[in-house]
Amino acid sequence: MSDRAKELEKIVRDFCKAWEEKNLDAILDAFAPDALYHNLPLKPLKGREEIRGFIGGIFSAVQSIRFEILDIFAAGGRVVTERVDHFDFGTARVALPIVGLFEFDGEGRIAAWREYFDLKTWYDQGGPPVE
Repeated sequence: MSDRAKELEKIVRDFCKAWEEKNLDAILDAFAPDALYHNLPLKPLKGREEIRGFIGGIFSAVQSIRFEILDIFAAGGRVVTERVDHFDFGTARVALPIVGLFEFDGEGRIAAWREYFDLKTWYDQGGPPVE
């Protein structure tokens, strides 16, 4: 694995840890200012302010979050994760299988983050409505 790939993998691992700590500032700092964040099948978010609003909404609703990384690999300017994201809402616990694709700019910031998951799994486990 190249040094660049190792560096990008570490950024993603630290980014996932920031979610578990509910550290919104660290999460936003990892994004390029005009980054794309797209939870498929939801609408894409563009820029840190839209991303802040979405993630802030999750953080206000959830008691705890854990990103269980099952597999991770980096090549070129991309990192792919296979994860199970665990959300504890107090009244519901959701374990959501996800594949995430992170694309980086030349400065090591996330330029695009795409998450692929089944929204039905979210709702079947009692996840709150998302837009």
